[in-house]
Amino acid sequence: MKKKSIWLIKIVSVLLMVFCIFTITLSVKADSGWDSSYDSGGSSWSGGSSWSEGSSWRSSGGSGGDLSSVVIALIIVYLGIFLIIYKREKKNKGKVSPKFNDIDIEKLQSILPGETLESLKEMTYQKFIDIQTAWMNFDYNALSKLCTNELYNSYKTQLETLKLKKGQNIMSDFELLEAKVTRLIEDEQFITVTVYMKITFYDYVINTQTKKVTRGTDTRRLTNNYIMTFVKAKENTQNLKCPKCGAEIENGVKTCPYCRSKLTYANEEFVLSKKTNIN
Repeated sequence: MKKKSIWLIKIVSVLLMVFCIFTITLSVKADSGWDSSYDSGGSSWSGGSSWSEGSSWRSSGGSGGDLSSVVIALIIVYLGIFLIIYKREKKNKGKVSPKFNDIDIEKLQSILPGETLESLKEMTYQKFIDIQTAWMNFDYNALSKLCTNELYNSYKTQLETLKLKKGQNIMSDFELLEAKVTRLIEDEQFITVTVYMKITFYDYVINTQTKKVTRGTDTRRLTNNYIMTFVKAKENTQNLKCPKCGAEIENGVKTCPYCRSKLTYANEEFVLSKKTNIN
């Protein structure tokens, strides 16, 4: 069980014990205390009010029974919370966090001569930050240069929806905790690299007019585990089909003449083709 959960249970246990002791003590004094304090001074709690003779506070067993019921209810709630945590921990027992390893350096050099694992991690991490920044600032031009056509069109649709809702996704203070180059493949047209990254940063949504946080929190960092795939076209190759509608296009065309999707080419640099949060 995580340390935070254990300490939470301990704190709640102590608070409940203190509350129970205090409540039981109060139940012993409650019958005489209310009478002496409010019945003899002409206050609103005197004769004729709901607190007068015949009320539950004047009877010998009324208040003690009510307070005892409250104590029992609180204990049941506590036991329920403990049971939920116990079952969740038992369910997760034995599960191992995913482990990722770097590819062989020989394979890297055979496909990307001159590159190192560290340079590849640094390059892909920087592209991740650039994409997040472009997304945050609604910078469609930058996004189109950093993503594949299909992913760019998907991001653009999501951003337009966010705009209509007067929202803006704020992300800042990125910190890379772990990175692994897990896969590198090459075919006739493309080179594809897959990386695992564990990144912590602030991530929340604000209203663009009021600047108030509407989703998430700006006081606590999130830690996400990503699997990201980047693709790079090999030299002297071009995309000959629109990735959205599949229509054949001529080299160098910036917009598909059939579905009007904006087209980008990845001849020289890696672009993001897929990002999965594996939290």
